[in-house]
Amino acid sequence: MEEGLLIGIAIVAILIVVGIIFGVFEWIGKSFGSLFDQFGILYAPI
Repeated sequence: MEEGLLIGIAIVAILIVVGIIFGVFEWIGKSFGSLFDQFGILYAPI
């Protein structure tokens, strides 16, 4: 019973961390995109 609970918590924690990491990368991409737009450089996010 406890093992299943720990696995569930671990999966949720991993998903949260992955979500935060992708959110940060998206924020960085938007920041650099607007920064490059100011300099007139074409920026295409991956």
